[in-house]
Amino acid sequence: MARDLSSGRLERLKGLVALFDRKGGYHKGELMASMGYRCARTMERDLKLLREQLGVDIRFDNASRRYRIARIDRMPVSLSLSPNEASALSFALEIAQRLTPQMSHLFQGVQQMLEGQVPSRILAVGRDVGRSAVSCPVVPPDGGVFLSLVEAMRDRKRTNITLKGPAGKPGKRFLLDPWGFSLSGVLWLVRGYDPLAGSVISYIVNSITSVEQLGTGDFVSPGEIPSGGVSFRFKVTLPVGQALPEARLFLEEGEGDGVMGWAPDHDDVVRWALASAPYVKLVDPPELLNRVDKMLGAFGLKGFLPR
Repeated sequence: MARDLSSGRLERLKGLVALFDRKGGYHKGELMASMGYRCARTMERDLKLLREQLGVDIRFDNASRRYRIARIDRMPVSLSLSPNEASALSFALEIAQRLTPQMSHLFQGVQQMLEGQVPSRILAVGRDVGRSAVSCPVVPPDGGVFLSLVEAMRDRKRTNITLKGPAGKPGKRFLLDPWGFSLSGVLWLVRGYDPLAGSVISYIVNSITSVEQLGTGDFVSPGEIPSGGVSFRFKVTLPVGQALPEARLFLEEGEGDGVMGWAPDHDDVVRWALASAPYVKLVDPPELLNRVDKMLGAFGLKGFLPR
């Protein structure tokens, strides 16, 4: 569209297009009155400008004796956004690209329009948080199996788990000292120690048909197996299966206020906390809480994760 258009004329063009969203067709006099035209030539010049520069073809239909929209290639749009609204729009575009990659070229086009008008740091906040969010639903685990595993983690009990077997055959049984849960793609995994193999192992929770809790005497805790990463404490509201992201995150029942968690690095914890709110809230350490609050503050949501 020509850059020398007056703001008044641009608003009139937008109003002209919007008018046909309320009603399919207008007689000439009705259209002029609705838009406040005093001269038919002024209206025709606006229609020509829309047709030639935007591809919005509003023309007179001889059959119905009304003006109708025959084609729309582009639409005149102008926005006045607050920084929070601009970040939220950037966030939504990032999510949309991830959920429907086949349409990413369309969302990228809108993003490029914003980049010429909105400070890059404001758009970057939306993109960063958008990349943290869940890209697909998580398959919910069996409630009884899930809670039995949680109880075994809490009480530090060794378990005897039974896996699903082929039709008509009993499933295999394995000893497991369950430590916590992790996610792989859309599936819940239980992570723990296999005392017979002497190694850390993971099973798909939905492949487990039953959990038998054994004694506590031989339980091998995660603290006995060296690992790096970041430890933190959080509270969780079940069920969380639909809220957790595709993160390499392991949850471990701990003492005191909340649950202990482990992740490979600080960024994993921040991304996970953002994507999991309000189902999960961090309790400590303070430096992670401050990072999450800072990112949420960009959307006017500071303090959204209660401590």
